[in-house]
Amino acid sequence: MSSRPRHTASLLSVLVAALALSAAPARADDAASQAAAQELFDAGRKLMDKGNYAEACPKLAASAKLDPGAGTLLNLAACYEKNGQIASAWVTYKDAAAAATNSQRKDWAAKATQKAAGLEGKLSRMRIEVTGTPPAGLTLRRDETPVSSAEVGLGIPVDPGTRRIGASAPGFEPWSTEVEVPAGGGVVTVSVPALQPVPVAATPTPTPTPPPPAKPPPTAPAAPDPGATQRWVGLGVGALGVVGLGVGSFLGLRAKSQYDDALANECSAARVCTPEGGTQVDDAEGTATLSTVLFIAGGAALAGGAVLYFTAPDAKSEVGLSVQGGPLGASVDVKGAF
Repeated sequence: MSSRPRHTASLLSVLVAALALSAAPARADDAASQAAAQELFDAGRKLMDKGNYAEACPKLAASAKLDPGAGTLLNLAACYEKNGQIASAWVTYKDAAAAATNSQRKDWAAKATQKAAGLEGKLSRMRIEVTGTPPAGLTLRRDETPVSSAEVGLGIPVDPGTRRIGASAPGFEPWSTEVEVPAGGGVVTVSVPALQPVPVAATPTPTPTPPPPAKPPPTAPAAPDPGATQRWVGLGVGALGVVGLGVGSFLGLRAKSQYDDALANECSAARVCTPEGGTQVDDAEGTATLSTVLFIAGGAALAGGAVLYFTAPDAKSEVGLSVQGGPLGASVDVKGAF
């Protein structure tokens, strides 16, 4: 019977020790927070005593965040009031009254309530209105503070100064404006216009690719000239004929010159010649014979070349050819219509 109490006592001891160990870090954290809150509070009070409310208020606010006691809140509210932040002072006095009531400090609660009531007539308010039907997901902000849909249309107390109002919604262009809120009371109304949808990027119309240029029909290869070879041969033969005619003419003139020289120097008019004159006459006659042969051959070649040229396929021609020869030369007459 005596063993059960001993076990129960041991179990309770273990539980108490465990709770103590688990609470130790929490107490250490609380102590550190309270120490920081006290340092911030003392620094804020010193700045307030110097009249530097702009720097004092943030330190007192940080202290109240760590340890929101009624005394700290009262000092913070007084700092806001001295700094012209009437709305912040008003709401902080209300928080201080609630904290003082909870801590059984009725004197502080009464003082905070009285101060808050005295500031109500000095409150500047801002009313935010939304034009038209709000789009889905509409978000409103006053400076960095979100504005709930329940606040829309209500005159919410705000500190005097420049306030920035912004609105945004998915799929719409964001909107914002700045409003100057005067001190000393009154209501400033801000109308949020209908947000404009984000423009949809237009899909560029694809530029049609021009069809490739039509290929020209293949050019039929030029039909081979069936008479080209024949005409070239005709030109060659004709050229030889011209050369023959030229040489024959030259030799004919030379033969006549030799014959005239023989008559003048070695032969009489009756053709009685010295041996040397007879030789000259024989040479002249040989030259004349050769001239005649070349002239006739050249004329024949020229005529043959003309016939070959003008009778080639696709060459329309009418050729007339006559050859005349004599003891001292020959002549060729080629007539044609082309």
